[in-house]
Amino acid sequence: MWDQFRHLGLMIPIDEELTPQRRAAPPLQTLHGTVAGFLDNRKNNADRLLERIREVMQTQWALADSIWRPKFIYSRVAAPDILDALAERCQFVITAIGD
Repeated sequence: MWDQFRHLGLMIPIDEELTPQRRAAPPLQTLHGTVAGFLDNRKNNADRLLERIREVMQTQWALADSIWRPKFIYSRVAAPDILDALAERCQFVITAIGD
């Protein structure tokens, strides 16, 4: 994709040197009995949306637990301690925006 951006003369909107290389986590076989993380960005209604998703998931998959963490402000990356806490305890994390 980046090569196509460059070929078309488009600016890449990120600093590639600062962007850590990440790989996708392996897919979960089931959500039943897992620990879900919910990352609230604190925009209006994001908490309501995430709460409803959590309720539906608990009903459908009998989650073992759920961890809720708000981040400081919607326009910033979540603090490393929040991400670390979610990564340590959760098999997956859902985040949402509101308004």
